[in-house]
Amino acid sequence: MTVTNHTDAARPQPPRETWGHTFVTRWGPVLCLALVTWLAYYSYFRQLGLYEDDYYFIGKPLDYNWAELGTTLREFWGYWPQGRPIGFSLPYLLGFIGSHTVGLPGVYMLAALIVALNAVLAHFVFRRLGLGAAAFIGALAFTLFPADTTHGYLMHATGLQPSLTFLLLATLAYLTEHRVLAYVLITGSLLTYESAFPVFLAVPLLVRPWRPRLLRTLVLHGAVMAGILLVDIAVRRWMLDNRLDQIVSPAEMLYRIGLSLFIGPWVSGKLWAIAPVRVLRGLNVEMIAASVLVGGLCAAWLLRAARRRPDQPPLASLGQLLLAGAVMWMLAYSLAFTHFPPYNTLGRFTSVHLAAAFGASVTIAALAAGVLAIVRRDWLSNVFLAGCTAYFGVLAGYGVLIQQDFALSWRYQREFWQAVLPLIPDVEPGTVVIVDRSGLPDSRFIISHDWEANILLGLFYEFPESWDAADYPQVFVEPPGWQAGVQLVGGRLEWLPARSVYTSPQPLPDGQTILLEWEDGQLVRRTGTLSLQGHSLRLKPEPAAAAATWPTGELYRLLMEP
Repeated sequence: MTVTNHTDAARPQPPRETWGHTFVTRWGPVLCLALVTWLAYYSYFRQLGLYEDDYYFIGKPLDYNWAELGTTLREFWGYWPQGRPIGFSLPYLLGFIGSHTVGLPGVYMLAALIVALNAVLAHFVFRRLGLGAAAFIGALAFTLFPADTTHGYLMHATGLQPSLTFLLLATLAYLTEHRVLAYVLITGSLLTYESAFPVFLAVPLLVRPWRPRLLRTLVLHGAVMAGILLVDIAVRRWMLDNRLDQIVSPAEMLYRIGLSLFIGPWVSGKLWAIAPVRVLRGLNVEMIAASVLVGGLCAAWLLRAARRRPDQPPLASLGQLLLAGAVMWMLAYSLAFTHFPPYNTLGRFTSVHLAAAFGASVTIAALAAGVLAIVRRDWLSNVFLAGCTAYFGVLAGYGVLIQQDFALSWRYQREFWQAVLPLIPDVEPGTVVIVDRSGLPDSRFIISHDWEANILLGLFYEFPESWDAADYPQVFVEPPGWQAGVQLVGGRLEWLPARSVYTSPQPLPDGQTILLEWEDGQLVRRTGTLSLQGHSLRLKPEPAAAAATWPTGELYRLLMEP
């Protein structure tokens, strides 16, 4: 006899999920974070160029072939420059692949993929922590972290951001009980850019609720991390990494570390308030459009996720997560003693805040989850989420503001070299070109004219093989008063350039020095003699006939062609 359970039959069954619903649920946040990354950091990619260290890491492989690339990568793994074989290899490799397929925009596409991947991995970490809608808030905080302004700086996007990739992958491996894999992955972070490595020390605190054996777990975890670090230091010694000899005394190092643990979070924390102010001061149509679009995207997803009302973690568990995030935020600055104090809020050295993005976003995700756990009324939750999306929209506008400044810097660089190169067609081995920078415009978030000018002539032109690369002509962009740094040594003039790769005085060759100064808004070449320290310096005369021309490289085309 068949018995029918009328109670079960009458109970309403949940609707079957459609393919579209499943796709949106799984991939919606991934696509949203990828689009936010693109809009905030790379939507101007066709107007962006190379900056400072980019010329060394990206500019060189523009003209490489596969054999030259292979030779360079083998050299990096043979002597571990700065102890970062991965951090040095990736910019060359990705710069070569991107430029040889699409051109310089191709390198920016690869950089965008790395930054977007990190955003998605951060979201996976927060989902693993069971934070519901707050997981997406944490991922947005990680992606739009305002303290690091170097996303458009290719060397950092391809050489430093991968350290965060290793950190996030190692965290996921640790949270899923793949501990050996986690330690292998965090070693990759150490070989890429060191500041992300110590953040992993606090990862056991993410496993909640905290258990009585947590202290033992932390000690064992710290011992493994210390072992990895000691092996790394030993290998660096064997590879003759001279940066180890430049480390300050142990007492000074501990002093700097102790202060950095507090200065760093304070400075990067202030940027959450300073960034919107900077947006309001520089507001334009493009920034408004990006802010509205990102805010709308985030609102659509967050309000949808909030309607599902997943079980919120207990407040005690969120308190533990909040403390874990704060500890990770501080640990991100434990190696900042080489960039002490970590005060930077503009320019290349804001990369000192790179690793703090993870700890800061964990902290914000815990706070957001706490608010959603306390506020049980739907309309109040929606108001809170709307405020979050509006704020993240403003941070996306901040990213656009930085992009616009980078694009302006690239324009300034092109104008500079298009003015300089026609004035110095007669450079020879040993020629020194000094350019007065007083009339040069500059950008805010990146330096437009820095030490890289010293090496660019050797990248613009294929000089004759008979020329020694050590004697290639060099350009120095110097501030007013550079003459005060000139001294007479052994009957010859020497000087220490203000912005260069040199740390010791260099000769000013008589008859081989070119001086470019501003006159009526134009650069002009001076001739005759200069009186320096009571000594006469003959400037190189202008050529009487057409000077020799040399084959040019890809970098010359990028800067000189319309």
